[in-house]
Amino acid sequence: MKTLILALTILFPLSSFANSMFTISKTYKPKNVLHYEAVVKNCKFVTPYVSAQWKMGEERGQREGLTATERKYLQPKVTYSKDKEFDFTLDAVKELNVGGNDLREIKVRMKNCRAQAFTEYKGQEIELTNINLKTTLMTVKGATITGKKADGSRFILNLSK
Repeated sequence: MKTLILALTILFPLSSFANSMFTISKTYKPKNVLHYEAVVKNCKFVTPYVSAQWKMGEERGQREGLTATERKYLQPKVTYSKDKEFDFTLDAVKELNVGGNDLREIKVRMKNCRAQAFTEYKGQEIELTNINLKTTLMTVKGATITGKKADGSRFILNLSK
């Protein structure tokens, strides 16, 4: 039993963990899925606040970071942060040329020690679950954004560039 406790202490020091919020998938190599995870310690967000890791289903299922080219479009850019909330942007979403401030920023809030990611579309808050980018290598041609509306109903938005 002491060995198990010691192992858990080494694996999860000070209750620090990554909390998956939403994913990005692409039409190019669709089995590779990018997971955006909030960095959480003692139910508070800590720097770097959000990380992006590929789960490489096209290959052996290993996890990989973003390449230099991918960072340009998919690296989260934190614009505001506190211990229970932060905001970030993604250049891939900005490239979609959606009107006004729609989908421009992703807001992350802590609820019951779990990170939840939201964006806004036409004045409505949407909890993000997936962004499927229509791509050719690294050119964004469009996207399908899925999530949940505040009333719990499903949200699906198809965008083209």
